[in-house]
Amino acid sequence: MYASANETMVPARFMLMVTHLIATLTVLYDSSAVAHKSGADDFAGARSEVEGLAYAAVICLGLQFVGVLSGTSFFFPALNALQVLAHFLGTCLVGLFVSQGWPIGTYSWCFIIFALVPAIAESFVALAVFRFRVLDYAG
Repeated sequence: MYASANETMVPARFMLMVTHLIATLTVLYDSSAVAHKSGADDFAGARSEVEGLAYAAVICLGLQFVGVLSGTSFFFPALNALQVLAHFLGTCLVGLFVSQGWPIGTYSWCFIIFALVPAIAESFVALAVFRFRVLDYAG
């Protein structure tokens, strides 16, 4: 009658990754406006920093998409929960960063916590599955 947590976690993870990607692409598309709203003294430096972080976040999210779409990390509920939480909070905070004009350093922390840490966790799971054969993966 009710769906289990494992049945709903992977679709929720995918949906939240897509929303986090959209929020990150918004930062990339509006990098000039974001740099201007942040009130940084050096506009060109702030814009290049925002663009660099946004491109790095897109790469991290791409790595996570590969992990989800390949099925590598489906059977790790703790990783799925971490990803859902990270992408939900990342989407919310990146959206607020864009709309409220927070300082650029805030986006640096958002990138580290909500894009880089989940990408590293996904990489460790892929390493554990493919190199150390933690799960018998027939892919």
